[in-house]
Amino acid sequence: ESILKLLNNEKLRLKLGKEGRDMIQKDWSWDKRAREVISEITS
Repeated sequence: ESILKLLNNEKLRLKLGKEGRDMIQKDWSWDKRAREVISEITS
């Protein structure tokens, strides 16, 4: 049902896609991950 809703609703599909991209860029950047790994290694 959810897949059909997305297939039939371009506005919702684009909105969710943009929000997903924004979240990944904000929360999963290489710089942020590298800082976390370095912090774990050096602590």
